[in-house]
Amino acid sequence: TDANDRKTIVKILSDFYTPDILDPNYKLSKSGIYYAPKSGTIEDAIEYIKGLPLNETPEVFWLHSNADLTALINEGNDILRTAIGLMPRGGSGGGKTPGEL
Repeated sequence: TDANDRKTIVKILSDFYTPDILDPNYKLSKSGIYYAPKSGTIEDAIEYIKGLPLNETPEVFWLHSNADLTALINEGNDILRTAIGLMPRGGSGGGKTPGEL
């Protein structure tokens, strides 16, 4: 898998380490939200960062927008699986019935 990992990393980095990054119109995402800001002061960089979305979308990782939906469905399934696992398994434990409480 090391060879595959290396190919993946090289491909990902090729989007960021490219002469095209110097072109002001080059964007790191399809929406254009993510791009390399112009050189400037620390304050300029901070303003750029503050302008980024608080919650990143799948496009930040070059994923389809459905990736977010899939992740939410999987998270919901995990929560339900955990809740079901915490439920009593049946049998009588000698406790009080709901009417006795």
